[in-house]
Amino acid sequence: MYGKCGAVQSARIVFDSIAHKDVFSWNLMLGAYTRNGDLDAAKVLFDNMPDKDHVSSNTLIAAFSKSGKVDHAADLFAAMPDKNVVSWNSILAAYAQNGNLAAAKKTFDSMPEKDLVSWNTIVAASAQAGNLELAKDFFDRMPQHDLVSFNAMLDAFARNGHLADAYALFHGEMLSRERNIISWNAMLAAMDTLERAKALFDRMPAHDCFSWNSLLSVYGSLRLVDAAMEIFELLMPEWNLVSWNSLLSAMADRREDRNLEDAENLLCTIPDTDEVTWSIMLMAYSDHGKLNEALTVFDRTPHYDVVLLTTLVSAYARHGHVRESEILFDSMPGWTLISWNAMLAAYLHNREFDLVDWTFSSMPVTDAASWSALLAAVAARGQFERAECLLETMPERGIAAWNTVLAMNSINRRGSQAADIFARMKLEENYGMNEVTLNCVLLGCTHAGDLASGRRYFRSAALDHEIPATKQHYCCLIDLLSRAGYLIDAEELLTTMPFVPEAQDWLCLLGACRSHREIGVGSRAAQEVLGFSMAMLKAGPYILLSNMYALGERLGLPSKLFLLPRL
Repeated sequence: MYGKCGAVQSARIVFDSIAHKDVFSWNLMLGAYTRNGDLDAAKVLFDNMPDKDHVSSNTLIAAFSKSGKVDHAADLFAAMPDKNVVSWNSILAAYAQNGNLAAAKKTFDSMPEKDLVSWNTIVAASAQAGNLELAKDFFDRMPQHDLVSFNAMLDAFARNGHLADAYALFHGEMLSRERNIISWNAMLAAMDTLERAKALFDRMPAHDCFSWNSLLSVYGSLRLVDAAMEIFELLMPEWNLVSWNSLLSAMADRREDRNLEDAENLLCTIPDTDEVTWSIMLMAYSDHGKLNEALTVFDRTPHYDVVLLTTLVSAYARHGHVRESEILFDSMPGWTLISWNAMLAAYLHNREFDLVDWTFSSMPVTDAASWSALLAAVAARGQFERAECLLETMPERGIAAWNTVLAMNSINRRGSQAADIFARMKLEENYGMNEVTLNCVLLGCTHAGDLASGRRYFRSAALDHEIPATKQHYCCLIDLLSRAGYLIDAEELLTTMPFVPEAQDWLCLLGACRSHREIGVGSRAAQEVLGFSMAMLKAGPYILLSNMYALGERLGLPSKLFLLPRL
């Protein structure tokens, strides 16, 4: 009783007063130490136990796992003379909870006996690592399912953005079961728009802190920080560390320095911190180009874990310090799938494509992110056949993978191949398009000179896929119109689009006017270019303006048709 209430010293006094202690008494005292986080005392007690049973070892293994000391848990498991299924589940959970999917899978495959807990643990471990294919494979092989199994699979779909599959499971097989708040929370985490998240939140039969945190995260991901603050301060009935971290992440995610200051101020008010808190701040400084401040945050962190070290690996890589990323990666006590993927991203970011290949082949387990990094490296080298072969053999082809191959063909002026890839996306995977897809298909149409298709895709994005056109989308279509010689249409779109044209936009139109010998539109584009600060313009614009002036004189056009100053 004293141990459960946190009164460890009182529990120890009672324990010491017992004249004849049996293994049950020893286990009670061991549990008191582990529940209160005193692992050193727990280990000393364990070593002094005259007799141990499965409960003794399993209790300490679980405690080591919870504190991130997986090596200690593994050593203790290896030393056990007799292991039952609970012992195997304990070490399996240790690897799973600490993100080591490769070790978890190896342990699972080695188990002489598996129960429902074993299967649920490996499905959840695969889901948490982002390996949807592996999670689905284990789920389908399970001899039986319970609500925990379905919740784990629902989480796998949610983490990988498979909203349709999550809906099908939630409203299909799970409908006949009594869905609990964990089921609803997993579904809430899968929501990809604010409207869907709010609608589901309002339908939930009950809310807990996790539900509120999920809603808070949706607002944060959309950078609706003021609304997130309102929910946090006025609506949430309680906060936990995840709540604080969600709000901190929302603030730190915005790129303005004043928002970084807001995040710093919030950090000072958080009652408690963990490695996730410090990882958020470390990445925030890295995003703002402040690597030295990021290193200072790392030095201030009371405890290093694989999450924080992986974040620093990414921070170094994003600032071009890939050798430092390597040193840090090699010094890590253990590697998770996320760590491996961070190193892949480091090599990819610094265009060390051979090392992307080598690292991928060295990975004990991969997921969609790993395959996407390899595909991006292959695409960046223009290896068309290998890229398309990879696309065919990938365990899971998400829209990002299709977009990578689509972009490769578009950038390399393979317009017809890009059109074929887009058609296959819709036919084979039933994918529509997102912002990146639209950029790629418009670029492909530009290189292929296919104005009709470009216009059709542009309209379809808004009408059929509800994708709001970005400035980059408008500029792609303006470039397509200009190259095709529809310069008046291009000028009209440039002046009427819901974005302010920049000097570079007018320069593109000016260059097209020179190519098509269009003096009227060219003169107006030139006047717009000259309206920008001269400091913003380099030699190129002046050369274009001079060429336009010379062209007008050669054509014998009166100066009022091309109001260009002599340069």
